[in-house]
Amino acid sequence: MSDVYPPSTQERFAAQVLSYNSIYLEWNPSFDDIGVAGYRIFRDGVPIADTVETRFVDSSALPSVLNQYAVSAYDLAGNLSVPAFVTMATVPIPSYTDLQNKWLVSLDNGDNYTFDVLH
Repeated sequence: MSDVYPPSTQERFAAQVLSYNSIYLEWNPSFDDIGVAGYRIFRDGVPIADTVETRFVDSSALPSVLNQYAVSAYDLAGNLSVPAFVTMATVPIPSYTDLQNKWLVSLDNGDNYTFDVLH
């Protein structure tokens, strides 16, 4: 039996600006007659990542650029759902003062923490 039906389109796809180069994306799960294998994330029509989660952080967004995101579910047969789009999100450019007063700590597990430097 071959799988010819694509997964359903994602619902409640939303974006939130986290920082000058990071945007948080989140959506509800898709459904498929055989099973959803993952989700493909697009920025401005170009695939940027695949994930099995229903959330993703794009930490390579360019500052002060409008970014349009889309997400499509795929199944093991490679069927891709109709993409869901999110309203474009702006990412502000940090000022020199903002950069000067921040300290970023990156852990081996991939977690990043930013601390304000108080003078």
